[in-house]
Amino acid sequence: MSIKLAVVGNPIKHSLSPQIHQQFASQFGDDIDYQKIEIPLGEFDAHIKALRDQGYTGLNVTVPFKLEAYKLADKLTPYAEKAQAVNTLYFTDGEIIGHNSDGLGMIAAILSNQFTIADQHILVIGAGGAVRGVLQPLIEQKPSQITIVNRTKETAESLAHDFTNSNCKITAKSYAELELELGDIPYQGLVQGTSLGLDGKVPPLPSQIAENADWAYDMCYASNAAPFLHWCSSNGLESTADGWSMLVSQAAESYRFWTDKSPDTHHLIKHPLG
Repeated sequence: MSIKLAVVGNPIKHSLSPQIHQQFASQFGDDIDYQKIEIPLGEFDAHIKALRDQGYTGLNVTVPFKLEAYKLADKLTPYAEKAQAVNTLYFTDGEIIGHNSDGLGMIAAILSNQFTIADQHILVIGAGGAVRGVLQPLIEQKPSQITIVNRTKETAESLAHDFTNSNCKITAKSYAELELELGDIPYQGLVQGTSLGLDGKVPPLPSQIAENADWAYDMCYASNAAPFLHWCSSNGLESTADGWSMLVSQAAESYRFWTDKSPDTHHLIKHPLG
């Protein structure tokens, strides 16, 4: 009997999740039926409950429904609680369990590129929902410090405040302050979490940021990541990676959450789907 899975969002036609999860299933000889389902705006709860009643085991949730999935879940994993967003739903024992695999996927992707996080000063660029979703797993890797830079400092400060109970020092700056206070501050790792690449733009960072860094990771992938990674390269930073590896790794975490099986992601990361 097939394991019924799906990714839900609006729009959803572009999603590569079915191909990714079919490759995972083939590693274990699992029989899965993984669909792409577009849910009309304003009808999320009803559709999710209907899919549960139809025998689905789990769902991936993409934009714009991660907050609605967070509110719908009966129980949340600690990562979903900290992220205040859910991208993975699991139906079990009459309950809807919400999980967030984005941050775990990003960490697996960064480490797979041999980038070092522990004891490093990490600059996180952006303070939106995507960044919130990855901060807790990033903190668990024990960097020496995290600085969140954002166009609006108050947004970055609010995000930093929500994670102040951690053992990692977290500070917030505006782009303007970063320019003024740069001095000799070294940021060993850069994590780009804005959507500026969608408009072909890059964050307004001083070139010294890239010149002094050891690595950079863009949470976007394909053409959306190109502007930032090109900026890094033009400023002498060659150790970079885009979000394809994060997409694959977070999907693998979802698959593990549903099946208790951990797929090997190396081949798929090295050979992206066309």
